[in-house]
Amino acid sequence: MIKNFLLIIFLIFTLQHQALATTYSGVDLKVVDIDGKIFNINDQKNKAVLVLFWAQWCNYCRKEMVYLDEVYQEYKDLGLEIIALSIDNKQNQEKMVAFARKFSYRSAFFEDAKTSFSNTKSVVPLIQIVDRQRSVIYSLTGYVSRDEIVNAVKKALE
Repeated sequence: MIKNFLLIIFLIFTLQHQALATTYSGVDLKVVDIDGKIFNINDQKNKAVLVLFWAQWCNYCRKEMVYLDEVYQEYKDLGLEIIALSIDNKQNQEKMVAFARKFSYRSAFFEDAKTSFSNTKSVVPLIQIVDRQRSVIYSLTGYVSRDEIVNAVKKALE
């Protein structure tokens, strides 16, 4: 009983504070972004894709988005693409769009996406990084440092 309890506590801590190097293939994501352009992960040939699930009301999400823009500027020419999927409902559309327009990477509403990615809408921020071979190699939950994201992006771009 105590072993199971400790295992559960360990797993919760691990899921919330560390990168999971779980690899799974066959990801699919197609969505119309806030500028009306179609984003299709399958069109991102030879690119690594960082998918951010976020919410306008989430302070950690907003902090991560600032340095994600820096990371995007630094690595986009090396093959990094970022799409930020807001889990906000459409009644917050104006606030979400106004905030998302501050950044150079693309944004869209998760509810508009046709995707194999899943999010229970209870865990934000959530970053999933897809490598050039279309495998999700990292799932980063909770607030993640810039250095952790850079290390994961570098691995995805290999």
